[in-house]
Amino acid sequence: MKIVILILAFFFSILGTEAQRPVKFEFEGGNLESSGVWSQLFSDEFNGDSLDTSTWYTYYPYGVGNSDMCGFCRTHDTTVSNQIYLDKNLSVSDGNLEISTLNETCEWMGYKSSFSAGLVHSKRVFNSFYRYEIRCRIPEGTIFWPAFWMFGWSTEIDVFEFMSNNTRDIYLNVHKWKDGKTINRSKKIRGIDFAKDFHVYAVEYEPNFVRYFIDGSLIYQIPRFVKRNGKYIKKTKLKKGTYYLNPAYPTTGDEIAIIAGNAVSRYRANDAEELSRNTFPAIMYVDYIRVYERTQP
Repeated sequence: MKIVILILAFFFSILGTEAQRPVKFEFEGGNLESSGVWSQLFSDEFNGDSLDTSTWYTYYPYGVGNSDMCGFCRTHDTTVSNQIYLDKNLSVSDGNLEISTLNETCEWMGYKSSFSAGLVHSKRVFNSFYRYEIRCRIPEGTIFWPAFWMFGWSTEIDVFEFMSNNTRDIYLNVHKWKDGKTINRSKKIRGIDFAKDFHVYAVEYEPNFVRYFIDGSLIYQIPRFVKRNGKYIKKTKLKKGTYYLNPAYPTTGDEIAIIAGNAVSRYRANDAEELSRNTFPAIMYVDYIRVYERTQP
């Protein structure tokens, strides 16, 4: 879920282009794994009867004073998606946050759309190494763009994106903006039909690895250290020597917020035949969102 330049950069990264060369780094050697156990720091279990608006914005809070008073705040990127995010599309029932997408005429600050949708954006920000986790069921369909990610202006970590064409291909991404450049690392993984049931999606962002999990199984990792040619070093112990830093690795200390929601692909939704294959309301069910930190036992 990105601004235009990020969308373009994402697809370029899929094709294997590099935005920046790795930087040489002299490492003293040692174990790259973090110590301690994961302890819960933050959670919303969605067990009430309405969304806790002291915890969540229902829009992108990029207006003055974190308000929604900007076009982007409730539309996002209108070149690749086509929806308006409305509060009424968020409800809490039976222990789940329900994020609904509807085929209806709506308008925001002069922008008109045929689709309304919903999202939550955390008011709290996180600026260290954490495990981010969601248990959810994505909507069925071929025009939708459900996602769970962390964003902080210079850093983005996508725990998952389903890019509207099907619900079997999951995209795992990191994006970084530095010195006017966009740096990306992306991975597409073909799996089961994820819309058929709830699944637990998680990212562990640590000093030396960004690791992706589905239902407790490690499916992908992005290391901090790479070879000179940019290839990943997956070892967890390194000898003293010269290595290179992954230029896309998230910047330590960046403040990032949690975002979960659904969008509508402008391209696919504009195809009447494609649109007819989809059922409304399309609902993304979220059982919980949690954040964990490392603590020493």
